[in-house]
Amino acid sequence: MYGSSFQYKSETQKEALIQILNGVPQLIVSLPTGGGKSLLFIVPAKLKGSGTTVVIVPLLALKNDLLERLKKFEITARGFDSERTDHAQILIATPEQARTKAFLEHLTKLSSNNELDRIVIDECHAVVQEASFRPSFTKLYELRRLKCQFICLSATLPEDVLLPVMNDLLLENSMVIVNTSIPINVFYNVEYSSPKLGIYEALMGANRRVILKGNLQKLKVKTLIFVNSVADGNYLAQILESPFIHSNSSNEEKNSSLNHFGDTNSEWLITTSFLEMGVDFSDIACVFHYDMPKTFSSWIQQMGRGGRNVEHCECLL
Repeated sequence: MYGSSFQYKSETQKEALIQILNGVPQLIVSLPTGGGKSLLFIVPAKLKGSGTTVVIVPLLALKNDLLERLKKFEITARGFDSERTDHAQILIATPEQARTKAFLEHLTKLSSNNELDRIVIDECHAVVQEASFRPSFTKLYELRRLKCQFICLSATLPEDVLLPVMNDLLLENSMVIVNTSIPINVFYNVEYSSPKLGIYEALMGANRRVILKGNLQKLKVKTLIFVNSVADGNYLAQILESPFIHSNSSNEEKNSSLNHFGDTNSEWLITTSFLEMGVDFSDIACVFHYDMPKTFSSWIQQMGRGGRNVEHCECLL
């Protein structure tokens, strides 16, 4: 599938894939952002004679991004649609879709025909952290009644999150494989700056360090800026003259900003926790936190957007 030059990103990734291919009934895997979690369901879904792998993702942005990335693997993949019953090697749904009668009936039919290979809960820490305002997460345990392999994936599973995930999804006897969440090419700095005068200087300082330490030939460093509020995002967008997108931005605004940021040398993109999961860019060399992230897991997810395919990435708070 990958050719003789393929290398695993870590021994943890390799061990997890071996366990999945060997048919372990329940598995929880934590790999750092960029650590190759998607490989763990892409490879078994690609194998000859495979049935359907169902992937539950927390965000529509993640669903769309995953569908786009799967195209290069020549995998039959689609989002769940109650009007379609054609075979898909990978079927993607949100937690809200996973609770619908049509979805449960479709999976029950697949299971009864021995065509349901596995269910994958991606970003499974959200089962605990987002349950208070997205009750659909609390009902995902209902999928456990289906006879298939059950896999949970995350980049952030500290013990105080792991144990509730195991309890909420009825996975008390699950095998757990955990790797560090901190990429070795990402470096962290905390700086105090004046809210009105120091933001630009702090950003430029981080950009200069990336250029010097990462041996970059270009002067523009792709930077993702996280804020906790729409008001702060609008403020930074004005003073930095950069695009700002959040969960309530129009689809046109989101797609335009994401495509421009991903496909060009655009320097800065401002966002909220809307982008802390689900959208992967290969060359972000600086992640800037305008505010203290609300949770440790959010901080891990946000800094994990950077460091892919770059030698040196700065995370600045």
